[in-house]
Amino acid sequence: MSEMLLCRWLNQELQLSKVVGMDTLATDFSNGYLIGEILHKYKLQDNFNKFLEKNTSISKVNNFMRLEPTLKLLGISFNMNTAQDLMQEKQGVAAHLLFQLYDALKKRKSPEMKRSLMEVEQPRAEANLYRRERKIYRLPQVMKRDTDQKLQLYSDKHHRFKERTVGRQRLQLQRLLNAQDEKIMKNTDKATDIHVPKPPYRVSPLIMKRRQQQIQEEAKRVQTEIAQFEKNMRKSVTYGFSSSSSSQPLPAESSLSGTKQGNKLSESGAGLSLQSNTKYMQEIRQRLKEKALADERRQKRQDRFLVEQFKAHAAQQNLRQAQRCTVSAGAAA
Repeated sequence: MSEMLLCRWLNQELQLSKVVGMDTLATDFSNGYLIGEILHKYKLQDNFNKFLEKNTSISKVNNFMRLEPTLKLLGISFNMNTAQDLMQEKQGVAAHLLFQLYDALKKRKSPEMKRSLMEVEQPRAEANLYRRERKIYRLPQVMKRDTDQKLQLYSDKHHRFKERTVGRQRLQLQRLLNAQDEKIMKNTDKATDIHVPKPPYRVSPLIMKRRQQQIQEEAKRVQTEIAQFEKNMRKSVTYGFSSSSSSQPLPAESSLSGTKQGNKLSESGAGLSLQSNTKYMQEIRQRLKEKALADERRQKRQDRFLVEQFKAHAAQQNLRQAQRCTVSAGAAA
């Protein structure tokens, strides 16, 4: 009847992770995991996450070592002999411990009271006795699990591998930085030998506009003078021809052949003078055209030279800026 009451308390009220039977009490509580779960349900076992539900001797010893302080705090007599009897699954030991645990938990003043408050409210004499007993029966060191040892081994191996990898990466980075420094020094030496001409004095657009206006005015003036000169030449030729023809009267006794010959000579002289004047004017116009073409070509050459000098100056500035950036980056590294 008492074992049935225990099973009802464990399975229905507490609802443990494993269903407990009356015939399997000794087996189910032999490793101490379910006892820790009961105490955890009542918020008395804070380190329940360290419990292991295994049947190995190391797991059992570790579980009971963690249960001992809590059971002593509840006033339940528990020592290594009791733990050994539980691990050996002796009949009646697990049921007796569960009855004591049931009575202690039901008799608490406040069911929601945590372990820290229970330790504070514990009498001084009992607390000292609890500390002494715990010091006497405490094992020197909790044995580590196999998984913990393997995990530590893998962790050490990983740290060693990581250190070697980081060392190789640092060495490669140092080599790369040294190569970059050498390349920068070579480029700097080459850059010092390059002679870049200084940019010429920049002419303002206003001065250029004035010069163009002066050239245009000069061209107009020359064209006006040429036109006036041609007009005067035509007038003089026409006037000379008319005066020569009027100042020489034809004699009555001259023959027809003499008259024709004189007319031919006068016409040929006028034609020669006009032809020479036209040729002279054509030469002047040709020279003016050549001069204008030469001025235009000269202006284009000047503009091209200015553009090339500006590009060279910009390239020099970019090169100096790149050198400064690389030197600063190398110093920072």
